Amino acid sequence: MLAAGLPSALAFSTGGPFNEAYQVRDLGYNIGERGDIMAPKNIGEDYRRNTPVLYYAFDENFLDYFGSNGVWAVDQAFAILNNLQPVSSYSPDLSEIPLESKRFNQTAGALNLIDLKSAALSILVEELGLADPIRYTWTLHDRSAGASCPVGNEYLVTKRNLEIMPSNLDQLQYSSYVNGVLYSYFIREFCANPPFGYGLSEAWEIPVDVPLYAGLFVPVASAQLNTMAPGGFYTGLTRDDVAGLRYLLRSGHVHWEDNPLNSFVFVTNNAPTGLQLMVTSNLTLLAAQSLTNDDAGFQALYPGVVIVPQSTIPTFTNVVTTNITAYYTNAPNAPAGTPPQLKYTTNYDVNVALVYSRQFANVVTNGYSPMTWVTVIDTNVVFPPNAPAGWFTTNSSTPVSMWTNGVSGDSRVLVTKWSATGTIEERVEPVCKPKEGNERGECFLFRC
Repeated sequence: MLAAGLPSALAFSTGGPFNEAYQVRDLGYNIGERGDIMAPKNIGEDYRRNTPVLYYAFDENFLDYFGSNGVWAVDQAFAILNNLQPVSSYSPDLSEIPLESKRFNQTAGALNLIDLKSAALSILVEELGLADPIRYTWTLHDRSAGASCPVGNEYLVTKRNLEIMPSNLDQLQYSSYVNGVLYSYFIREFCANPPFGYGLSEAWEIPVDVPLYAGLFVPVASAQLNTMAPGGFYTGLTRDDVAGLRYLLRSGHVHWEDNPLNSFVFVTNNAPTGLQLMVTSNLTLLAAQSLTNDDAGFQALYPGVVIVPQSTIPTFTNVVTTNITAYYTNAPNAPAGTPPQLKYTTNYDVNVALVYSRQFANVVTNGYSPMTWVTVIDTNVVFPPNAPAGWFTTNSSTPVSMWTNGVSGDSRVLVTKWSATGTIEERVEPVCKPKEGNERGECFLFRC
């Protein structure tokens, strides 16, 4: 029972945009001189990056000033993050992660130098979604000025420092500890005309323990570039830094936000019984039928297809039909009594036909290419000697595959189904990219 009543010594703060009405400069938020880019967020209001791979590079100014040693220092900062294990592999209390990783270099301190690796690491932790847990252990939510400031002022003080023990990750409580150090606060009030870098009023954290001792346990998330002391540097992340990253990156961590103004909400029918198996059709057949049918005829063959308005272009072309006719005749100057001989004639009928080209708004193709494989079979018509009129046989060659002009692949007509309430039941979006060095492309269909 005594153990269950002990306060947690682990905590972290999450950050996000300045999108809450009280997060104003007068209460100590969004102070540009401090390099503020985020505000502290409450439970369930945090933000994180969803891109699994992030890339970084160095511009010419950086390389000219810091050189290869600067590149090496930043690479070390990224290596610290890349060497973290999957967040699900850590113990519940993160006892394998140190509470403090801050060190001091006397020479660098005497030269007033700031460690580039540590500065980059603190920025990266901030970009990943962690705010300063010390600064926001206590923070102002409201301020009501009295008749004679500061006498009579009233403040609403809240916490934005979240503990990770002993509750579950989705049932976090608030904490006054950061890496085992207990923090209290006082309110710094200027009443009017605050100095450069300060808000009008602000809850100012003070360690209950000896300040010099507490300074050793400052997490990387609190080591902002403009507050880092010359000579100080970090060897890695502290326990509270890892706790915050574990909270943000854990499996199934999703927040649903209200839709903003001037937007509509569409709810996808993703129930197992509402899912529909996607079946594709022959793209070659679709292309051939599109070539010879007008809009009405084509839409009769493919109900639901949407033709881009005014995109259909009819064109006249020649169609040649070959006809072979067999007949008997007497050879010139043949002796009397010679039986007639079977002869053949070939006639070519040329006709004019309409062909169409058009664009579709809801036809997805997979594997389309201006070149395709076709199977070629040579067929010969043979008329045996002295055979009756109209008698012939055919001989076919072995099928041969040839790479030639044509259209091949799969196609799908996407029909968006709307209910009376405006719900989308199915929407499939294609994402296509070309393969380098190959005319064929890849298309991936995403069901939304």
